[in-house]
Amino acid sequence: MNQDSFEKNWPEMRVQVQGWWDELTDEDLNRVQGKAEQIVALLQKSYGTSRRYTEKEYSRRLASAELG
Repeated sequence: MNQDSFEKNWPEMRVQVQGWWDELTDEDLNRVQGKAEQIVALLQKSYGTSRRYTEKEYSRRLASAELG
């Protein structure tokens, strides 16, 4: 899945995102609204990972994302 599709289907995708990264709260997910840059920054802060690792993990998950 590409980023445009991900953002367009954010209400459905956020369930998967919360399953992938359980440290993220509903408030966090409401704030980022599917925006890649904001999600990566939030993940980096929440999990204490490097920017490079976080971007790779985000891309890997995005590639495996499926719509209902």
